[in-house]
Amino acid sequence: MNFSFSAARNSIPLLAVLISCLFSFYSIIANPVLNNDAYGYLRAAEIFNAEGIRPVLDHYGWYGYSILIALADRVLPGDLVASAHILNTLSYALLVFTFVKICAEYRPTRRVEFFAALTILSFPLLNEMRYFLIRDFAFWAFALLGFLLLLRYERDRKLLTALYSGLALLAAIVFRLEGLLLAVIVPFGLLVSSGSRTANFRLAGKLLLVLGLAFIVIFVLALLANVNLLNLIQYAYRFYLPLLFNLNELISSAALNLNQTLFTAENFPGNDNTGHGLVVLTFAYCYVVVANLIGALGMPFSVLLIYAYVRGYLVVPANLRWALGSYLTASVLALLCFVFIMHFLTQRYATLLCLLLLTLVPLALDNIYQHANTNETRRKFRNFFGFLCACLLIDSLLSFGYSKQYVEDASGWAVTELPVAATLRTNNFAVAYASKRIADFDKVPLGVQETLQLSHSADYLMLDIKRDDLEVKKHLDANSELQLIQSFANKRGDEVRVYLQR
Repeated sequence: MNFSFSAARNSIPLLAVLISCLFSFYSIIANPVLNNDAYGYLRAAEIFNAEGIRPVLDHYGWYGYSILIALADRVLPGDLVASAHILNTLSYALLVFTFVKICAEYRPTRRVEFFAALTILSFPLLNEMRYFLIRDFAFWAFALLGFLLLLRYERDRKLLTALYSGLALLAAIVFRLEGLLLAVIVPFGLLVSSGSRTANFRLAGKLLLVLGLAFIVIFVLALLANVNLLNLIQYAYRFYLPLLFNLNELISSAALNLNQTLFTAENFPGNDNTGHGLVVLTFAYCYVVVANLIGALGMPFSVLLIYAYVRGYLVVPANLRWALGSYLTASVLALLCFVFIMHFLTQRYATLLCLLLLTLVPLALDNIYQHANTNETRRKFRNFFGFLCACLLIDSLLSFGYSKQYVEDASGWAVTELPVAATLRTNNFAVAYASKRIADFDKVPLGVQETLQLSHSADYLMLDIKRDDLEVKKHLDANSELQLIQSFANKRGDEVRVYLQR
């Protein structure tokens, strides 16, 4: 397997990586207020640096990402946030590079690489999350790296390539346990590869052997370190596993409730039959997954993929379809399981599936470009695609919403103006973290009422109140025990109010 990374051969992927890093730096500077999930990772990293790995595993679960942040903080300049941003930027870089190389596996031409770079760099769902601190970036990057190595494994059929692919999947699992589903399903996809049955069994056997030995080694090392991985997995999925093991009753109950909500005994005498509700429920959940996927992909890419499929431009090389199919199957199953268990879905959970589908876009664009009848048509195609990418980049990199600077201003006030001995209560993670006064800043209540219930006389309250929280504002204005000290707001009317509890 050739892992040559010469600048000439990889000029387009490396340029895409450079642009991706610039995009990340810009997004981080433009969005200083972190996502809410970030503070749990940062707190776990603080605990690791102060007390070691055991408290992190006992109270946070599968937080390899936080441990990596903590270790990076020991060698990188800046604080934990800076270390996390650097790690995320590098994860993005790996994701972008790997994405372009995957597309080149479908068709190894510079034009396909160029289309791939434009596709991944203009994908709004990823660009809008560049300033987030989440473990998903590394999970997506290593999952795609495992996919790339799997494609090369099918081509060169070497044990070493199988080892690299297995290690990439294991790295993905370190960040999100959903990688286990890939590790289970993907090797069996080799059985339907384009080779003979005997050759396919050998291919699958090698990869299963690599993964099996790797899991055994990891479990032995964990036991030697007095870490029970099975208990850790159960703790990490403590909200999901009880529902998963009780899935039959959960689905039956949901189907019956759906029946009774949609129908009455008068117009549908069989409304107590869970079978009817199950059909409707399954259709509804599949619809939710598809609708969520289209929303995550965005209308331009969704329309392009549908158009390319209808016109026959969406043709993956036959020897690579099994690998893509196995990854797509694992991703769809993960989404369906989640929506059946939790009854909700977010676009972020569909990102891996989106990335896999997006790898088909450059190939489709290249086919459309080649089928253009004249040079004039090709020029119009290039201009239109360039304009579309520019619109997507503007939409995903520039914020047209209301400023969160008021949260930054409030955080700065908490640092410089609060009395030294004062006790602070807040319902905003950013304020809690910046103040350095709340040890468990990731566990502050997000509700105003819950924060008020925790406060005592002489406490300072910094309450994040949204524009449409009219009842909350009315209640605060009528509370004679609260003295308004300061207020920070944006143009829409979102604000952080500072009160002194009398």
